[in-house]
Amino acid sequence: PTAWAHSDVGTVALAGSSTYSTGSDTFTVNGSGTAIGGTADSFQFSGLTMTGDGTVIARVATLSSTPANAKVGVVMRETLNPDAKSVASLFDRALSVASMASRSTVGGSTTTSGSSAQTVPVWLKLARAGDVFTASSSADGLTWTSLGNVTIPMNSSISVGLAVCGGSSSQLSTATFDNVSMPGWKPSAPLGVATSATTGQVIVNWTAANTAASYTLQRSATSGSGYETLAGGLTATSYTDTDVTNGTTYYYIVTATNDVGTSPASAESAARPLGAPTSLTATGGTQQIALTWTAATGATAYN
Repeated sequence: PTAWAHSDVGTVALAGSSTYSTGSDTFTVNGSGTAIGGTADSFQFSGLTMTGDGTVIARVATLSSTPANAKVGVVMRETLNPDAKSVASLFDRALSVASMASRSTVGGSTTTSGSSAQTVPVWLKLARAGDVFTASSSADGLTWTSLGNVTIPMNSSISVGLAVCGGSSSQLSTATFDNVSMPGWKPSAPLGVATSATTGQVIVNWTAANTAASYTLQRSATSGSGYETLAGGLTATSYTDTDVTNGTTYYYIVTATNDVGTSPASAESAARPLGAPTSLTATGGTQQIALTWTAATGATAYN
């Protein structure tokens, strides 16, 4: 994307590169470099400038099988100098763990904390609140494990984004990132879309998307196609659809929007509202009572 910066940080033997695919909404980052750690880093960076507080989230969707010592993740850096103050939420291929790496002074040593067993694909997150930086990892983007937090005074404006370090002076490592969100970039697709139906209505809920300003809910009577906007400009993460016909199955998707753009669509969730049985009557007999009722539209069984 136009506003993004792509560059090698530090001394690398092989030049890295970063590309973005609008069709799949994925970033492909190639990086060599030998470390994100010690007193100076070397890796390929792709990202933006963030001013003030904010959160960076990305899913490492794929990671090339070589080099074996690759580290990939999301970073926040005071500058793109190799010895800059920095914080990273990283996946370490050799150890199959996610951890937080931080350097609190320019040219200082890097401290590693947290150790959460993970495999690719893996979600990584960094959040800044004042001078406090918090790192997390997740297998699904919904349930997060803290990797620790650290207090580091940094400038208000810092570089934030994606990082790939090959861990090798002779090979590039390739990672693809999706579900990328950060200040200055469009939201990622909302997660956790769930539906529940009762008579005459369907309730749709979803998890708030990072950097989202509003949401659009779409509906179709056909799975995977034919969606029409049901409601737009939503600021809540729940909507009750009462324009339904009992016995009809409805399919819902959600997108998130901010001033940069609109996310891809969420995963689909379906629900079918059922009418309540009517005209219930009870007829007594010898040691029994017979119950009858009028069938509810769409019902296949009764309790």
